[in-house]
Amino acid sequence: MMTEAESKGDHERLERLRVLFLLGETVEKLVRLRQILKRQRIFVGVGDKKAEYASVIDPLLKAVEEQSERLALNSSRINSFLGNAALDEAQRTALAAIIQKVINVAQQLHEILILLPRETVEPQIFLLLRDCFGEAWRETPVIMTNELTSYEYRIDDVLDQLDIGQHSLEEWRRLLKGFTRGGSVLAQAFVDRDNPLAWAVLAHEFGHALDGKRISREIVYGDQAVEPRAAEKDPKVKWAAEIFADFVAARVLGPASQMPILLLEMSRPTLVRASDEAPSHPPTTVRLALVREYLKGLGVGTGRFDEVFELYNFDYARKLSALDEAERSRRKEIEAVVEGFLRSHVVAVAAKVNSLSVRTFGDREFGHARKLERQLQSDLPISSFRHASDDQILPELNSLVGSGSVPERVYEVLSGFDETPSTSSEILTAGWLYKLASFEERLKDSFHGEDGSAH
Repeated sequence: MMTEAESKGDHERLERLRVLFLLGETVEKLVRLRQILKRQRIFVGVGDKKAEYASVIDPLLKAVEEQSERLALNSSRINSFLGNAALDEAQRTALAAIIQKVINVAQQLHEILILLPRETVEPQIFLLLRDCFGEAWRETPVIMTNELTSYEYRIDDVLDQLDIGQHSLEEWRRLLKGFTRGGSVLAQAFVDRDNPLAWAVLAHEFGHALDGKRISREIVYGDQAVEPRAAEKDPKVKWAAEIFADFVAARVLGPASQMPILLLEMSRPTLVRASDEAPSHPPTTVRLALVREYLKGLGVGTGRFDEVFELYNFDYARKLSALDEAERSRRKEIEAVVEGFLRSHVVAVAAKVNSLSVRTFGDREFGHARKLERQLQSDLPISSFRHASDDQILPELNSLVGSGSVPERVYEVLSGFDETPSTSSEILTAGWLYKLASFEERLKDSFHGEDGSAH
């Protein structure tokens, strides 16, 4: 059991880490938003005064620059924070509030991007998904969208369902308003188009495609006959569908599969109301706990990701304590109900996921990812890795000098240079490990003190 001093020290460590992650997400989002808007400006020809989108893109870019300037004006304070300077509670609170305000605006700007011409996704996304899902992969479209509404309809679905020419204009208005998509579409946030680490969320999205609203229905109802529309609206089926997709992502990507959703939730200023969340999604605290148990059952370690999981739980507890007593009690009651239901079905969910023909991410792959992380630290490519280290190979090479070794022995020693191709899941995990280990130093290079120096 922690002493009071140890507990306080642990709280301060996690609070500093929380602000650090918030700052990192804020800077990254502003940079990526600026890149998107500059590409959009080129695409729509904003230089032409008659360009349709000029009046939209320029104000958005201005808003991004204003938020960047807000951070720049606080560069000295941020520099002190990054350098572990002693900030009093009021200074720490003020700094966190400034960063939170900036990321709030960045998230709002991101949602407005839905009004601009859509970019296509990077083709490498499909290479990653094919590599991870193997035999289970089927061609599925991926679209760029916003994060709050995730508009994910395909023109093919609209044309198939609306029967052009057979409805009056008023009927079309009604049909379009109530349109629900057909088929499977994977949604990727606009801001993450060029961010391969965030592509981890697509493993979860493809889990829903594999489910097809069928597996989750079977998990809840078994062989019991149930009207499909009624099952679709049943929150229990939706909870099962989310855990199924979470487990699918964890099976192919390991602990890195959880990173995008956890960072997104930690960047939000408050918790979503439990009554708004529960009809479609289990609480993230419950989802994370079940995924961690599932990974443990697979024998997959979580390594440095544990610190992020601990941080998420700390951030959640902080936001929970800020709720009024009625909402806090309601949330705890809903969490207990959802967790109780899912725990009674978690074995069935795991069995369904484990039966899929996918490329499993295990402890061996996690070990490979750690090797790749070390290569990243040395600025080396990570498309492949060597099992033998330099310390192992050099003595073997030296043993060949002047020994009159036979060709077989020479080839045996040279085989130590053989490399193994990296899998997509190993590369993605290595990228996350490298980011977690290095992003604080990168931030220190970005913010300077009053004397112009960086830490």
